[in-house]
Amino acid sequence: YMGSAQQTVTAPAGSIVSGQIANASLELPNSLDMNGNELILDSDGDTSITSDTDDQIDFKVGGTDRLSIGSTSTLVDDV
Repeated sequence: YMGSAQQTVTAPAGSIVSGQIANASLELPNSLDMNGNELILDSDGDTSITSDTDDQIDFKVGGTDRLSIGSTSTLVDDV
């Protein structure tokens, strides 16, 4: 999103979509707060990392839960 050459413009919320930054480097200032949302890692959306419950991280590969990490780690499906 670009403003005029004389000023800097902040893009409105929701105006930049992933297709506009595909295959680009994304540098974050300090942290990324997903606020309980899913971090999708592939193009068909079936491989992801979520933390939708307190103090637990879930890894899904190919649409299948593979690993949960909380106060103890659990391998969901042994390969």
